[in-house]
Amino acid sequence: MTERYKPIKITDKQSGKVYMLDFNRATVKESINAGLKADKLTDDPFLLYDLFYWSFMKNHKDEITRDETDKYIDDVFGGVLHFPEGMPERLAQLYIQTFETLTDKERKEKNSRLTVEM
Repeated sequence: MTERYKPIKITDKQSGKVYMLDFNRATVKESINAGLKADKLTDDPFLLYDLFYWSFMKNHKDEITRDETDKYIDDVFGGVLHFPEGMPERLAQLYIQTFETLTDKERKEKNSRLTVEM
């Protein structure tokens, strides 16, 4: 069995808010429809702005805006190049592990209850 990566927990000491950053199938689909191409992260680290924003959407969709997530990156972290060590990699791991559930043939076959004949 593949290792399941744990969500990222962020606590805003100023507001006291706690955010759990993770992805589900719906947020990955929405991010793809919005143009996010996670395979390009190594080419363009500024795509981390997009990945960071989408990681909030699973658990905090109605609590935070895109402008606010961008502000966190710029004001709190000092830009994407100054994320805490390991955070960009974990965001990518969380995204990819969910993305794979959309394309994993074995999972689809395992969970399929229907037979389709044409």
